[in-house]
Amino acid sequence: DVLFFTEGSLNETIAVQLLDDGVPEEKEEYRVILSDISTRGVPTTGIAVLDRQGSEAMLTAEASDEPYGVLTFAPYSKLLSTPEGNTTIHIFINREFGSLGAINVSYETVRGALQDPALREGALAEPGLDFLPQSGSVLLREGQTSVAIPITILDDDVPELQEFFLVNITSAVLMTYFPTAPKFDIQGLVAQVTIDGNDGIRGIIEWQSTSYEVNETIGILTLVVYRNGGTYGNVSVFFYAQNLEAHLGVDFNATSSILYFANGERHKFVEVLIFNDDLPEGDEKFQLILVNPSFGLELGDNTTATVTILANDDGHGIISFNNSQHFLLREPSSMSAPSENVATLYIVRDPPQGTFGTVTAQFHITPLNGSNATEDLVPTQGFIVLEDGVRVKTLQISAVLDEEPEINETFAITLSNPSGGARLGESLQTLITVLQNQAPLGLFRIFPLQNRINSVTVEEGNSTLYFRVSRSNGLEMAVSVEWETESHTAYGMKGDVPVLSVFQTFPGEASSAWCILPSQGGDPLALRVGRGLGSTLYRWQGVFVPLQTLDIPDAKHCITFIMNGSSYVAVTHGGQGEARASNSSLFKLGPDLNLTLEQSIPVESGDIKYFSVENKNYLIILNQRKRS
Repeated sequence: DVLFFTEGSLNETIAVQLLDDGVPEEKEEYRVILSDISTRGVPTTGIAVLDRQGSEAMLTAEASDEPYGVLTFAPYSKLLSTPEGNTTIHIFINREFGSLGAINVSYETVRGALQDPALREGALAEPGLDFLPQSGSVLLREGQTSVAIPITILDDDVPELQEFFLVNITSAVLMTYFPTAPKFDIQGLVAQVTIDGNDGIRGIIEWQSTSYEVNETIGILTLVVYRNGGTYGNVSVFFYAQNLEAHLGVDFNATSSILYFANGERHKFVEVLIFNDDLPEGDEKFQLILVNPSFGLELGDNTTATVTILANDDGHGIISFNNSQHFLLREPSSMSAPSENVATLYIVRDPPQGTFGTVTAQFHITPLNGSNATEDLVPTQGFIVLEDGVRVKTLQISAVLDEEPEINETFAITLSNPSGGARLGESLQTLITVLQNQAPLGLFRIFPLQNRINSVTVEEGNSTLYFRVSRSNGLEMAVSVEWETESHTAYGMKGDVPVLSVFQTFPGEASSAWCILPSQGGDPLALRVGRGLGSTLYRWQGVFVPLQTLDIPDAKHCITFIMNGSSYVAVTHGGQGEARASNSSLFKLGPDLNLTLEQSIPVESGDIKYFSVENKNYLIILNQRKRS
């Protein structure tokens, strides 16, 4: 700026305005300097000059806006509550406004409260018993705006109301090298710590027992609500019932309500009515739950009691066989149907509504005539499992194929050892008989004494022939065998001219045709097709022995051939007279020397032929019918 001095004027004023910026600042200094003086209208000898010692002035602005800060307790630390326990809590001191310089803050814990403890149902905390008496200091570094004071809380096992003590700030000093440091106003700088009521001074509420199992016929069940710990003051808790499998109003009745405990009272009783009905039911559960304790009352661990109404009215069922049928089985073979080899038993549980829960029953098979069950039946023991909601289970017992000739063998299968709440009924045993097999009394043959051939040639005359009768397979019992000679079965020979005689006869229906199956290195096989319902497969063992009977109605013709290494036989059948055509069936010879049906050919056929060309196989089915 420029100052003008008129003639005769000795003084002028410089006005400097200090601005308020609201920023905490330390003391600041400014210099006001006079320079560039000029004089007009006077000789050179009269011009004005600057006084070198008086050309500068120093202006000082004192520290402002609390540059070192104002100390206060953080809002959440002024009245702090904490549960009892061996723990350390922190009370925070805030530094507001400025943060210049480092401040050392001293504190101490003292017995006391901000107001009369009796007005808040409390007491003063005791140093050394409820909190650790301590004094110390914390440092607020330059720029730091908050610091924590650690306070140690002590634990004990004494039920107590809430307790109070104070944390006082005893001094706050700016760390500086100046001879005089600024003072901080710490008047009334105090925080109160409240140790919450603890160790169940008003009580810890819970069910005396949390698990009950009762019968439906009990009538009334009484449960106990117990107030552990302290019994100070009047308290209350709410309980209600919660359905699981059992339903309120149907299986039981319990009125939800508030339970009131007077000062010093420890027990309350809750009565639950259990309904008795005639319906088969499984285990049914419901719960009684404690909630919403009044102020100061604590909930314990056992706030849920579970009541189980045990299965009743045979809710798990009565286990038995559905009948006591006597099963007759055959050992598996090509001559028997699968249904003849397996006994299917049905295990049921009654009454029909009694299917609650998973139950089991054991079964085992015992012989009645000295046989070993494991060699003839499978399985011979085990468990029947009926899952929840399942009323019927099947058990299949199969006959075992063995090579031992056996007579009829009878076994008993018995139910026992029920589990899962079920019980046994009346029909607990049934019988299974495995019919005799493999000629259990013996397979007999007759042959000349000198050799084991099937024919003998003798000279006519008065002589005696001796034959041996042999017995194979079953040899366990004594048997008798009758023999006789058949008339018109011998034949004579004169010289080299043979004469045919009857060697073996086949009683029954007349034959339509014979087919010899190609030999696979064993005994020859022959198929006799009959005009009625049956055709028979024979095996040559000195005589033709029947192996298998086939149900082929009115068979007419047959042919045999080998294809891809297997023996086949094709049979035409089903027609009557020349006016009706027949169908054809193709059978395959298996390793067990049984014929199985491979294909039915629904073509009107009177005859059938086979041939192969270039490794391709063909069947020609002939049809011959009168045009009338």
